Amino acid sequence: MKTITIKSEKRKYTARCNDEVIGVMEYPKWYSQMAVITIGESVYRICPTGFWNFRYEVIKDGKVVFTVKNTWKGYVITQAMDEERPLTLTPKGFFKGGYVIKNHRNEILLEVHSNFQWNKFSQDYRVMLSDAFADEEQDKMLWLLSVYFYIEAQAAAAGAA
Repeated sequence: MKTITIKSEKRKYTARCNDEVIGVMEYPKWYSQMAVITIGESVYRICPTGFWNFRYEVIKDGKVVFTVKNTWKGYVITQAMDEERPLTLTPKGFFKGGYVIKNHRNEILLEVHSNFQWNKFSQDYRVMLSDAFADEEQDKMLWLLSVYFYIEAQAAAAGAA
């Protein structure tokens, strides 16, 4: 398994593997659900859609690459080119100690865990990848997308309390 660390700096999250920057996710405004993911030269925008913002679109160069739907069990991620094999992002356990992305065969592709640092009052993330992930750009984007929805789930849980 490969491990990616994602460090938070205010509204900016930087993904690194072996001290090499893989990508950056940044929120343009405080308390915004919109985010921008940059991987190399490519820029992806995460935009909430719909009346209650339960659906999201990941847009690259004006085209929808992924659609994400919020359900009671977690998030369903579908690729625009492959809608028959969705991915699901669900809590790992009862106390939600992390989240996992599973494929349509229910195989775990990655796990996301948070690491809260009290002295900095910030939260960093650790993504553990299965061997099924390659180093393609869309795979790297999914790593940061999983952290985005981890943050969204935490915000929703805090708002419900």
